[in-house]
Amino acid sequence: MSEKSAGILPSCARGGVAILFLFAAGLGAPPAAAAAPPPYRYDATHCNNSYYFVPTTAARARAEVPAQFGILGEEAGLAIVGVLFITCDVSLNDGPPERTSWSDVGVLIVPPGDLVGDLLGGSITIHAYRAWSVADRDEMVALNAAWGIDTREVDVDTAYAPGLPVATSVGYVDDCDGAYGGQGVFEGIVHPGAPGVVTWWTAGSAGLVRFDQAYTNDTEQCGVGAVTGEGRMGALIGGSGLGPHGCVVFADLTGTATLVEPAP
Repeated sequence: MSEKSAGILPSCARGGVAILFLFAAGLGAPPAAAAAPPPYRYDATHCNNSYYFVPTTAARARAEVPAQFGILGEEAGLAIVGVLFITCDVSLNDGPPERTSWSDVGVLIVPPGDLVGDLLGGSITIHAYRAWSVADRDEMVALNAAWGIDTREVDVDTAYAPGLPVATSVGYVDDCDGAYGGQGVFEGIVHPGAPGVVTWWTAGSAGLVRFDQAYTNDTEQCGVGAVTGEGRMGALIGGSGLGPHGCVVFADLTGTATLVEPAP
């Protein structure tokens, strides 16, 4: 089984740490039946979360999204890439909080019909197929890998500068498969944001997985931004892209992984 199919992105393994992740993903000896992934939940507070919606072509996006998912805008040959840079105090599975930075990248998709269900009482607002997630915390990377999410431990830097009339936010991922970053210019006034949920979908080694990322106690500043990238990100967005909508969000986050369909 390849590293990518196991949930760990190839070519940038970190020696013994990578071996630990492979063990966490259950790759020691072939089991008689696939084991269920471990619990995966986080509670995050004191967050600085900047995100950008970047237009791209449906063909570029389809390279990251399995055929079972419909891409929003695909009939018109278009797609929207969501790029997040997040820093929070994160408690994993009720453990002690630790300052953690990570980046999620995905493509907005049509809600998967009867797979959606009503787990969150109708509060789901955005669905995305998660292309990958990188983090600077090994426990989060190990949990991602165990759930079949393409992942790697890398340095993720975020910075926010308040100001009037505008505020700025910067995110940067030092990824050896292709560094990427985003920079936003936002309105200077912080205002209440609408609570909601981003549901990230993954079809990987664990099976079909949904990860519900709920936002509460939300305030935000919105504006425009730009994302540039090399390697995989560059291929997804065509090297660079203007984000006509982006925000920096100050919210508490709750993340919960659910195994919708286990791997055969």
